[in-house]
Amino acid sequence: MGKVWCGIVLVFSKLGLSSNTVHLKFSEFAKYCGYPSRRFDKNLRRQIGESLERIQSQSLTFRRKGADKAVHTGMLLKASYDGDEDRVELMADESLRDLYRLDYQVLVSIKVLSKLPRAEVAQCLYLYLLALPENPIPVSFTRLRERLRLESCTKEANRKIKTGLKKLESIGFLSGSFMTKNGEQYYCIDKRFKKLCNTSDASPFMND
Repeated sequence: MGKVWCGIVLVFSKLGLSSNTVHLKFSEFAKYCGYPSRRFDKNLRRQIGESLERIQSQSLTFRRKGADKAVHTGMLLKASYDGDEDRVELMADESLRDLYRLDYQVLVSIKVLSKLPRAEVAQCLYLYLLALPENPIPVSFTRLRERLRLESCTKEANRKIKTGLKKLESIGFLSGSFMTKNGEQYYCIDKRFKKLCNTSDASPFMND
C-alpha cells in the first residue's frame, strides 16, 4: 500500500494542479508507484486495485480545539480502477492539500538524499538549506560550521562545506555563488530547485 500512496502523491503533484480529480492509464499510474513495466500484469492490477480500496477506506477526523463540530473525510474521496478501460481515477479532498504537500516533500527529500551516498556533509547541508525561507541572506561558513558541528580546523571544515555545496549544485538542487567579505566566506543562494530541475516547485491542488 505504501508504494501506491507514494504514486498517488506524485500523481497529484504533477497532474492535480487545476483539479482535485485525475484520470490516467493504469500503466502511467503504475510507473508513478515505482513498478517496472515487466510487472504490468493481472496480479499487479489486482494488487493496486486492492491498495486503492484500502487507502480510500482510511478515514480522518479534524476537530478544532474547543469546538463541537468535527470534519470527517478520507485520504481519498474516490479511488477506482476500471478494468475494461484499464484506467485509474483518483479524487482527493482539497482540505488535505497540506498532507499531500508534506508527503510530496518527504518523497523529494528521499530522492535527493539517495543521490548523495556517503556524502554526509552534503546531506546535512541539503536538509538545512531546504528549510531556509525564500530569498535567504548570504549564509556564512561560520554559521554552516556551527550548524553541521564540524570540529576539524576551520580551513578543513570550510573545504568540506564548499565541496558539499558544489555537490548540491552538481545534482541540480542548488545554484548560487561564493563570496568573501572581511575575511569570512559566504554562500549566496540564487535558487533552490526542489524538484532537481529548473522549474518552479508545484504543490498539489495549487496554482500559486
